[in-house]
Order: sequence, then C-alpha cells, then structure tokens
Amino acid sequence: MDIPFKGTYQREDIYQAVRLTARESLLWKIFRMVLLLIMIVNIVLTINQVVSAGRPAVELLSVIPSVLIAAYIILQPVITAYLITSRIWKQASEHANVQGNIKRTGLTISQFGTDQELEWQRFTRAEVSDRYIVLLAPGGYMNVFPRSFFVSDSDWNDFIQLIQENVLPQKPRVEPSQPSNE
Repeated sequence: MDIPFKGTYQREDIYQAVRLTARESLLWKIFRMVLLLIMIVNIVLTINQVVSAGRPAVELLSVIPSVLIAAYIILQPVITAYLITSRIWKQASEHANVQGNIKRTGLTISQFGTDQELEWQRFTRAEVSDRYIVLLAPGGYMNVFPRSFFVSDSDWNDFIQLIQENVLPQKPRVEPSQPSNE
C-alpha cells in the first residue's frame, strides 16, 4: 500500500500542529483557572475599595499588575503556540514544499530532491484531528500532515489506520490473574 502526499506548508499549518501537540494537563488547567480567579477577585476588591472609600481614581492604577497577570494567564497557550510557530517557521519556511509516500513500513519524505526514509518505530507519539496529523519523534522533531496534502478521504483514512497500527498501538489488555487452587 502506497499513500502519496504532496503539498506546501502554510504558517497556519504549523500553528495548528503546535496547538494540537501542546495540550495542557488537567492539573495545569485547574492551576491556571484558580490563579485567574484569584487575580479577578483581587481586581474586583481593589476597585471596590477605591470606589467605596471615595479615594482618587489614580489609585485604580494599582490593579494594572493584576490585569496584566490575568491577561497572560488567559492568553498563555496562544502566546506560547505563536512563539513556537514563529521559531519553527523561520527554520522551515524554505522547506515548505514536501511530498512523499506512506507505506506499511514507514514514510518517505522528499524535499529538494532528497528522500528521507522514516520507519514507524521512530515516532513516539501521534496527534490526529480532522484536519491534521502530527507525528512526534524524540528530540522535538515533528512531522505535520495537513489533510489537504492527500488526494482523497480514502488516503487520509488509510494513513490514520496505519498510525493506529504502528504509532498508537493498543496497549495489551491485562487479564486478571486467576486464583490458584493451591
């Protein structure tokens, strides 16, 4: 089975791939929400104190640090993805055209007349969405495959199937041990 792919990366492809792979843990999300709640309470209490005490409006400037921290907490995932995308795009923009084939044994990626063979074992993680497939390898290497690189939905679905078989193997089911009759 050979699945051909061919296309030109756009900056948006890299950004979406970074967002797809940079999922936050539940604990980190909870921490961010608690911190945001603390900042919002601080802002509201400070404004309430200034207004109710009839103090000068200039004292409202004291909420600026809390507002900036709250804004950063809200925007941190977007800011981080943007910065990572910018760094990757600077390095990869001249490599924007890519083509290759996907086989049962791995991938062949062609750029600038050079073929690179990548076996499935190289990849440690895969992220699949309806528009992108991202394969990750040790050392921060990432291969991005936009759906637009594939000629048909059948090719796209066959690629997902190969990923499920080779990169995202099902964990072996552990059967409960039988009590011994000793």
